[in-house]
Amino acid sequence: MGAAASLSQESGYDLESPAVAAFRNAILQGEWTEAEDLLFGGSTEEGGVSINGSGLALQEGVDKNVMRFWIRQQKFLELLEKQDTGRALMVIRSELTPLYQDTNKLHFLSRSDLTILEHRAVAKILIVC
Repeated sequence: MGAAASLSQESGYDLESPAVAAFRNAILQGEWTEAEDLLFGGSTEEGGVSINGSGLALQEGVDKNVMRFWIRQQKFLELLEKQDTGRALMVIRSELTPLYQDTNKLHFLSRSDLTILEHRAVAKILIVC
């Protein structure tokens, strides 16, 4: 048991709400739909947490759409890491682009995808030769 868990248990005070813990776990497990549902107030019953309404309580001024962009960016990067370029390309086209967030980042991510595809094509050519 870690120091934070020990402190929480001894004091009887939770360091994070069940909603925050569920959100963190969804991100760490790659459960992207669940993470977005928790962020925006969709319902989830996993782990006994049920949230309806406005979603996670965040500091004033935090843009949840920027957070959604980051979640979907992570989804894209993990698909690339798994070499699932088809699905990664669909995420960029249908999930990231419509958010109209950081266009420079979006262009960078698109180029990353193309670079990986080019490297694979060259590797296949070298294997055939």
